[in-house]
Amino acid sequence: MLSIQFHAQGREGQVGPPASVLLPPELRPLPLDAALDIVRLEADPDRQRDAAWTVLRGTPHPPFGARVSKYTLRYPQAMRFFFANLEHSFDLEHFDELRAQFRGEARLFGAALIAYSLGKTKAFEALQAVILEPPEAGIETSFAQAILSTGALGGGSIEDFLTFIGRLDESPRRRTVDAQRMSPRERCMQSLSSFEDEVGTSLDIYAGEFADTVAFMHLWHQERELDRDAVTVYPAFTVVAQDPRTLTTMVTATSLVKAKRLRQLTPGMDPRTWTSLSKTFRSVEYVDEGTLERKDLGIDFGTSHGPELLRENVLIHGRAGGTEIGYFDNLLWSTLTVKEVKRHPEKGWANLEFRLNRCVRSRFMWDERSGGLLIDAGWTKLRSIGPGLWRITARKALRFTDRTPQAGADGPLDFGQALNYLAPSTLSAWLEHDIYGSQHPGEAEANA
Repeated sequence: MLSIQFHAQGREGQVGPPASVLLPPELRPLPLDAALDIVRLEADPDRQRDAAWTVLRGTPHPPFGARVSKYTLRYPQAMRFFFANLEHSFDLEHFDELRAQFRGEARLFGAALIAYSLGKTKAFEALQAVILEPPEAGIETSFAQAILSTGALGGGSIEDFLTFIGRLDESPRRRTVDAQRMSPRERCMQSLSSFEDEVGTSLDIYAGEFADTVAFMHLWHQERELDRDAVTVYPAFTVVAQDPRTLTTMVTATSLVKAKRLRQLTPGMDPRTWTSLSKTFRSVEYVDEGTLERKDLGIDFGTSHGPELLRENVLIHGRAGGTEIGYFDNLLWSTLTVKEVKRHPEKGWANLEFRLNRCVRSRFMWDERSGGLLIDAGWTKLRSIGPGLWRITARKALRFTDRTPQAGADGPLDFGQALNYLAPSTLSAWLEHDIYGSQHPGEAEANA
């Protein structure tokens, strides 16, 4: 997946992948066709879905308002071969048509949410009326119909969602310990206003990406069974930024999740489940601050705890997840906060925050030393959007030490900044994999 992420970077003006010549041979990503072949032959439906979405979102979307027929100009041969040779093939041309159509319809939905967040009630109601009009003649599947068929709004329809937020009470509620005195409507408006800061993009842009997600899920599940009662994590939207001077990388990944209860999702946020979510971790455990001996918190997975000192041993693998070529032994401060609403398990929120205490030791190729990591901090936020619908947003900032600061230029024989060059792809793969792991919270907890 790291190789696929590498080739998919650079969409929407975000940071693109580095020239592979700057990386040591052991770390150079596989060619896209080779990486996709590995995923295709593994025959793991979840992994194939993640790979398919990653490469599709990395291609330019159809021009707004244009009818596109030459989709092949934007989808390289490696992608066409991958989709044509899956057990259940995926029609790229049909996806392109739905992608263009849904983006137009989704923009109205995004505009309605923007109007709502600004308190423009008349504009919101006018847009709501337009959105709920019957689809035009000749449209086989509308954006609203696909929303319903995929359950992308928690199993409800666009009409249900807009009606739900439109009818929220405007009367202020009793002040709580951790919040101002606000009405349910004001809370919803505040949540929409803070969305852009947390997700890293505007509501308008996210609406277009959400349209792509719905088009993809609609086609992907046409010939694949979708369990409507299970926890469902929808394909992630990821924003990548890297400071060109310091090479500090920050990645923000967001997914919508369909789940009936908060407690179905919080175990997947607990650091103690990281080893089950990713083969990158050799071990993750809480330790005593003085002795660094393992510490048993004595509490259930997914419940509030911290700040606690967390020790993680992270592995670095060579090409295609092969030979181990390094590791990082890190200490981090970690806090998990879970706020449940006793009589309403479908409500509530959760936050996971972490920051680097110190890097104890690291090895990369033949270079082993104390330290090796300068920045490692971030958070995961789980928020209720509506009945049965949640938003998970994870953000992580990372910067590795330049292991050869005396060298004049990077390359195959000078690997000092190689890990920073790969950080955008690596972090994207890690965060998305962790979010998708929420789809099987029971497995994560059982294997931790």
